[in-house]
Amino acid sequence: MRIIKIKPRVDKEFYLEGESQLGCLLVHGFTGTPGEMEPLGNYLNNCGYTVYAPLLSGHGTTPEDLAVTTKDQIFDSAFRGLERLKHCQKVVVIGLSMGGLISGLISLKTEIEGLVLMGTPVFLGDRKAYLAPVLKYIKPYIKKINNNDYPVTPTSYDRTPVSGISELLKLRHEFLVSLKEISVPTLIIQGMKDNTVRSESGRYIYNHIGSESASLLELENTRHIVTLDIERKEAFSTIDNFLTDLL
Repeated sequence: MRIIKIKPRVDKEFYLEGESQLGCLLVHGFTGTPGEMEPLGNYLNNCGYTVYAPLLSGHGTTPEDLAVTTKDQIFDSAFRGLERLKHCQKVVVIGLSMGGLISGLISLKTEIEGLVLMGTPVFLGDRKAYLAPVLKYIKPYIKKINNNDYPVTPTSYDRTPVSGISELLKLRHEFLVSLKEISVPTLIIQGMKDNTVRSESGRYIYNHIGSESASLLELENTRHIVTLDIERKEAFSTIDNFLTDLL
């Protein structure tokens, strides 16, 4: 079995073949890379699952690339990732942050076995983000807050294109208006110390999703990047239990 090293973190797609009939599509967040999904990918592969984490369009290159990337291009780059898992009998889509929005929308486009949504942005911590459709013409980029205090180092851009935030808001809108249509089994994970996405976001999804089989894990000491923070082992174990129930 091929193991991806933790350091240096990967900034490109990765694929890990497993023995289980179930495959996992891992969708990273806005301005991030598959590297933020790497610890989860290794964990799930060690549990026997096949894992594929695509690099989303506009990511892993430069902020300027993301500035001219549309929501449809981002979504399509994730959706195409299902092709790498077409040999699996069952597929679960696991998304972090913007990846959670995309994962929910994927479930409406094709048949999958289940969803895991982590830190999905229903309510944004920075209210100025809602003004991005206008602000992008005034201030094209904003400096990103340093997240080097995570136990595992993130991989992301150091600047955020405001036009990209505008595209993220469009994905958020599509997700919210479709939330009641999402019917597959869903595990929702929310960090209660998340400053990027307000902590009530997870419970909102839990209360409004159409799935009759939904569960919510709230991690009291976790911030936005669930896959890298101090309670990640609890999150990973819960995801493994969720996947086991789907087999």
